[in-house]
Amino acid sequence: MDILIWLIAATGIGMLIYYFVILLKGEDR
Repeated sequence: MDILIWLIAATGIGMLIYYFVILLKGEDR
């Protein structure tokens, strides 16, 4: 039940997904 670890994990995953979406949209242009 370590909230800090969950926050760091969620932030890291969110950044990876956000970066991946930007790459996909960048290729669409």
